[in-house]
Amino acid sequence: MMNVVSCPLIVYIMTYVVFIDDCTRFSWMFPLKHKFDFFDTFVNYDIILRLNSQQIKFFQCDYGTKFRNIKVRSHLHSCGIVLRLVYLYNPSQNGIAECKHRHIIETSLTFMFHAHMLVSLWDEAFSTAIFLINRLSSSSLNGKISYELLFGKQPDYSMLYTFRCPCFPYLRDYSPHKLSPKSISCVFLSYSTLYKRFHCLDRKTHRVYIS
Repeated sequence: MMNVVSCPLIVYIMTYVVFIDDCTRFSWMFPLKHKFDFFDTFVNYDIILRLNSQQIKFFQCDYGTKFRNIKVRSHLHSCGIVLRLVYLYNPSQNGIAECKHRHIIETSLTFMFHAHMLVSLWDEAFSTAIFLINRLSSSSLNGKISYELLFGKQPDYSMLYTFRCPCFPYLRDYSPHKLSPKSISCVFLSYSTLYKRFHCLDRKTHRVYIS
């Protein structure tokens, strides 16, 4: 199950795709520049799952043209994935995705408003929200945790930090010369999904460091 949303926030347009595992409720979020970038994102997501010995059996989505076009249907058919479409004006048929989307939106906006975050950094707030939601117990899972159900182990909570808390990342790899400072005052934004590293924002230059 998944959900693709393009929603206005002030004058900034947010476009992203959220994939949800129906069994564990574990979620993945990928920012999109345009809605037609969905296909390439889905193919990459499918490849990642297969590399981890996981396979999509059913793909359920709304009735948007970005999901039911020939390109998407051909890929699903070639991979043996069954397409399930939610018919027009029946969001209740896709209830898991709708509830998950609302949870992500409300959590992310709470982060942004509380931290007075720049709207242009919405993807960092959304990434952090999903990272934490995946590691929270859920009543829909009888108190179990999505991360634990998917990976078979307890998540590591020792590396959790408050959104936009002060931090001093090690920046030697970014330094133009040896006399440059090894660290500067930044704020914590999000967790890297590829490495055991953090995204940190320089409030003066608005540059995001991975450290």
